Amino acid sequence: MKHIKKELDHFLDILKEIEEVTAQMPMVILESTGHYHSPFIQCLEEQGILYILQFLIRQRSPVYET
Repeated sequence: MKHIKKELDHFLDILKEIEEVTAQMPMVILESTGHYHSPFIQCLEEQGILYILQFLIRQRSPVYET
């Protein structure tokens, strides 16, 4: 999904459809991708949509250490 208004609006329409069917607004869970998630989060916040932003914690594997 590109972070352009047309595609963000389409995503919001999908969330609204889910809300109509389930009578609950779905929660959105995102993975932090540097700064790339920022426009998406701004869109969700403007609409009052609940979201969780998951930050990855990466550990070095002993197999790959030199």
